[in-house]
Amino acid sequence: FAIKTLDFVGTDTPVLRTRDVLDFFPYPDNLCVALLTGAQIIAALEVTASFFARSEDGSLAVDGGWREPHLLVYEYLMWDGIDYEIDVDREPGQRIGSASIQGKPVDLGGAYPVVMTQYLKNASSKYRLLRDAPVIWRMDREFSDLLIEDASRRKLLDVRADLNWSVRP
Repeated sequence: FAIKTLDFVGTDTPVLRTRDVLDFFPYPDNLCVALLTGAQIIAALEVTASFFARSEDGSLAVDGGWREPHLLVYEYLMWDGIDYEIDVDREPGQRIGSASIQGKPVDLGGAYPVVMTQYLKNASSKYRLLRDAPVIWRMDREFSDLLIEDASRRKLLDVRADLNWSVRP
């Protein structure tokens, strides 16, 4: 199938093919819902924030720990459903300046259901802290199959970010 979509990954062709989806998700992976505390979410956001560093000239760069053994962009998470701010100039572990869900500050002791892939939950080298979180739901179908099915049905794949996070200064 081919579907019309946004300017996908900077290409001039507004068509997404099944092969394109499989190129983005080359490994089988299923979705699950894990129950995370607010403290675990903030800790995971701090892992996300550790992706950024300052280069010698002061510009934003990718931290060296995300470059070995190769650039680990597939482990970088853009969280949805939570508004957050990353302050790269703060010390690692203290970079999340604010985080809110539905306009309310994240309750560190609260429990939040979070959708993620099984890989992220069980095998990610960066987000090991997720491994102990209880799983409250699992899907047996592969994520890439769901994405292809949904895009085929809608004839559209909306890949816009919702701008719920920022990096400062």
